[in-house]
Amino acid sequence: MTRRGRAGFFGCNKGSVAVEFAIVATAFVLLLLGIIQFSLFFLTRIAMHDALSDLATGDGKALLAAANRNGTRDFVCERLLLASNCRRTLRLEMRELRTATAGSMTTTFARGQAGHLMVVRAEVPVVIFVPFVSGLQVRGRSVFLQPPRT
Repeated sequence: MTRRGRAGFFGCNKGSVAVEFAIVATAFVLLLLGIIQFSLFFLTRIAMHDALSDLATGDGKALLAAANRNGTRDFVCERLLLASNCRRTLRLEMRELRTATAGSMTTTFARGQAGHLMVVRAEVPVVIFVPFVSGLQVRGRSVFLQPPRT
């Protein structure tokens, strides 16, 4: 290659805008997908908190008093619109607070004794569509007083 040929190659600007756009657009799209993924995670977390609070203090209190696992699962999943396959993947645990461990969650769903503090915990995976993100789980818990049986 002659000196004049090399100067012509490095001096040519054709296509540089397309290359710059591809670099900037890729970064922008990944940033936008990350923001949407975080929003889905956050909204699912808020919905989980609201569902468990309603279970412990409001509409779903009778389900917990009766230790109805399927009814409780349906109650929570109706509120988690952004969770994937909620009825199949939702993990529920209900037990007396004094026997609950801080780290791991089991599948225990015990009624407990009247007048004891109970904890209900739930965990569900979030829909993932961003590359390089693996296994986002939303966890929630609520503490309530088991009412006396009538």
